[in-house]
Amino acid sequence: LMAAISADLPTVVIPVGPMVVGHHKGEVLGACTDCRRLWGKYRAGEIDDNEIEAVNGRLAPSVGTCMVMGTASTMACITEALGLSLPMSATIPAPHAERFRSAEASGRVAAEMAKTKGPKPSEILTPASFRNAQVPVLVDLKPSGEHYMEHFHHAGGVPKLMAQLGDLIDLDARTITGQTLREVVANAEDVPGQDAIRSKANPIKSEGAMAILHGNLAPRGAVIKQSAASPKLLQHTGRAVVFESVEDMTLRVDDPALDVTADDVLVLRNAGPKGAPGMPEAGYLPIPKKLARAGVKDMVRISDARMSGTAFGTIVLHITPESAVGGPLGLVRNGDMI
Repeated sequence: LMAAISADLPTVVIPVGPMVVGHHKGEVLGACTDCRRLWGKYRAGEIDDNEIEAVNGRLAPSVGTCMVMGTASTMACITEALGLSLPMSATIPAPHAERFRSAEASGRVAAEMAKTKGPKPSEILTPASFRNAQVPVLVDLKPSGEHYMEHFHHAGGVPKLMAQLGDLIDLDARTITGQTLREVVANAEDVPGQDAIRSKANPIKSEGAMAILHGNLAPRGAVIKQSAASPKLLQHTGRAVVFESVEDMTLRVDDPALDVTADDVLVLRNAGPKGAPGMPEAGYLPIPKKLARAGVKDMVRISDARMSGTAFGTIVLHITPESAVGGPLGLVRNGDMI
């Protein structure tokens, strides 16, 4: 997307689409949210080697991206809302025949765009189209809710979601097909009895999924996916338990002698773009094994790393400036109150 916008060439995005769900002992499974949840149970000793191996074989039963509202699904939905992909293209499960039909339709649109030399991204991506990406959480999908991408799709997908958002978004924004979002929404399927897409009167979260935080540890900002956090931990004070690097965390987090309680704040530093280097997906700090085995499911965790959008927990990421370039996260010591 960034390359297409930089070149300002007519562009059609065809998302891969999410996997279909897996099943285990009567339970629906989805990578990677359920993967992390069940791995946590394994670390806590609640399930054994044989069961985690069985789960491992059932978490990703088809081609496609994670079947929860993780990073890939979020980007696909945003792309559709921005008008750069065809209606419904964000949510069609990857193995479905409908995915092929959507790709063929995208090819027809691309051929027409090549003839007419447009529309270019600069004609589609207006201030209104970007504002349309910042809305309450109405979709009841993991990790913030209960359902999976295929349920979102069968409930009407992004067009139905935009219909529910109504006047919160600018429906006069254009799409690559030449339609406005108003026309897309008018064609949204009405699915009686579906509960994957909520109304504005009954949202999963009344605010957007992400929040930008500032404080003396993050003077240039940090990010939390507050929709996937534990509400009781959104206001919290606790002792810092500091890990100097990903390696340090890996070596010590499960040490029975680690001085840590459920009320503490796990801190990971030197995991950003410079410090790691490369900002690895390390921000989902595991619950120390001795706490996991005592039933602890969530703790406040902060870092200058990143994590997958599929992850659940009260986790502050992308702290800037990062510790490796002199950010104040580097000043935190074990026992400091955060």
